[in-house]
Parts: sequence; structure tokens; C-alpha cells
Amino acid sequence: MLLYLEIDTRLRMAELGKHFGDLESAKNDFLTVIKICERYPLRNEQTLTSAMFALGKIHLDQQQVEDAKIWFIRAIDILTKRLKQEFADAGKPIQDELPISELFKESIFDTEQTKLTKEFIGEIQQYCDEVQFLEANKQELAKAMEKKQEHVEVTEAFSKAPVNAADFKVVALKKRTIQEITPGGVVEPKTEKYLKE
Repeated sequence: MLLYLEIDTRLRMAELGKHFGDLESAKNDFLTVIKICERYPLRNEQTLTSAMFALGKIHLDQQQVEDAKIWFIRAIDILTKRLKQEFADAGKPIQDELPISELFKESIFDTEQTKLTKEFIGEIQQYCDEVQFLEANKQELAKAMEKKQEHVEVTEAFSKAPVNAADFKVVALKKRTIQEITPGGVVEPKTEKYLKE
């Protein structure tokens, strides 16, 4: 009982750390949850994979792509084994060399639990695809970040009013009708109806 209380407390602390931007504490709390769940796996598999997934997302948010990839892959491996076990328990044993994509096909052996497991694997796989994209486009993304961070020098004079600002004239703007704006001055009845509403 105390074990589950510690897991729950650490998960809540990790979520609070994420919420308040203390990502290092959140990562440490998720790591503690993972270690506890690995030491005591009975009925903690879902918590284990969720903590791995959350830890991977934090690493991804911090641009630590390699670490994110490790946690996502570990979570998918555990979930894939569980999915194979669920199929075996339902009377459909799966060979180890079967591609993951085959596991996702709809089956008469699908239960609510296997459907949830498939959805969770699919969600993590989307993050793996993002990691793969980041790895494949690393150089282009680095160039884009450099360009984004270019520094523009602005002189002090930029923030001051021009010397002749008092001479500026007030300009009155005239509201134009749709006929004046439209080339040729022709407005379709349908458009005119929406403009009046």
C-alpha cells in the first residue's frame, strides 16, 4: 500500500514540477517512479510506461532528442510485449519477429484493453516520428534557429520622435464601400447579402 502511495506522490510531484517549469525536478521524480515500477512491476506496468512517455516528452521539449528517443522506445517495447501477451491470453499467440504494424490491425481478439494499448503505442509512435524528423533535419533546423536568433541593432534615435513631428498633418480616412474596393465595382448578390448581416 505504501508503495502505491509513494508512486502516486512522485507522479503528482513530477506533474507539479512540469506545471511550474521545474523540469529537472520533474525528470527526477519520473525517474524515481520508473525505478520503483521496475523494481515492483506487478500492476505497475501502465504507470511505468506512462512515466517513460512523460519523461521522453520533457526531454523532447528541452531539445534532448536522443534521451527522448530512448524513453519513447523503451515504453513502446514494454507496451508491445504487453500487447503480444494480451493476444496470447485471448488465444492468439504472436511470434516475436512479427512487425509492430501487424499488431495494429483490427482483430477479433481485440478487447477494450488491447485497443487502449494500441492507441497508447500509436500516440508514442507519433512522438518517435517527430524525433526521427528532428534527427533527419538537424542541420536545416539549426540553420533556421540561427537565422531566427539574428540580432538587429537599433539605434537610440529609432525610439525618438522625428524632429519635424509637429509639422505632420492629420489624415482623415474615408470609409469605402464594397463597390469601391471591388475591381469593376461589381459585387455578387451572395457577397452583398453577407456584408449586410
